Amino acid sequence: MTNVSGAAVEIDESTAAILSAPSLQDVRLALDLGWDLNRPMASMPPLHAGRRLAALQALVAHNEGLDAFLVTDLVNIRALTGFTGSAAKLMVTADGSTLLTDGRYEEQAADETTVAEAAVGIVIRRSTVAQSEWLAEFLRARGVKRLGLEAATISWSAQQSLASIDKRMTCVPVFHLVERLRRTKSTGEIARTARAAAIADAALVEVASTLARRPTERAFQRTLDDAMLALGADAVSFETIVASGPNASRPHHEP
Repeated sequence: MTNVSGAAVEIDESTAAILSAPSLQDVRLALDLGWDLNRPMASMPPLHAGRRLAALQALVAHNEGLDAFLVTDLVNIRALTGFTGSAAKLMVTADGSTLLTDGRYEEQAADETTVAEAAVGIVIRRSTVAQSEWLAEFLRARGVKRLGLEAATISWSAQQSLASIDKRMTCVPVFHLVERLRRTKSTGEIARTARAAAIADAALVEVASTLARRPTERAFQRTLDDAMLALGADAVSFETIVASGPNASRPHHEP
């Protein structure tokens, strides 16, 4: 058991040993021995994205005056469905939701939405043209008159393309609807945040001693990133900032 910012995270013995290891050599040894550094994630609470998706469907039905709401921001799609692919759209109506993506993610979409307990239909179309055709067919078949769009993220050209599907349909700008729902975190999200913080803390402790060798900013950045990945991180949230000497006063310095 480890504790990060007041949140307890369960970890197994092998990972606990790595988190307390004094050198990068021990991390590499753990990897060579085949220890599964990601295994603690499997025992974490589920994300329960489906609860947030159901809440959004209720808002579309009762509070927003919309016939349908098209989610295009990938971060919001992940928060609503658990899907982590690089291309998708999510059509939300009062009575259901459909995740539209391409053939690369056919199996992944099914797996991730199931794990996240998101009750969502999955439609696979192999090209962007075929996806646009499906959207047009869906909107016409449903007789959608007011289509909500994420005003902060959708492009002007995409909005114009959707608006041209049916002259009787109005595209309605919606501001931060999903983001407001995301303010409330599930137990699974809190546990994963704590785990990510624990990995970042452990990685910094792990590599701090290498500063004695006076590495370049870029070299230390790579060392720190490698340590976080070795300890189980999927990726870094943004390019790691390392600023030394006269650069230390620049919060967003590029190494």
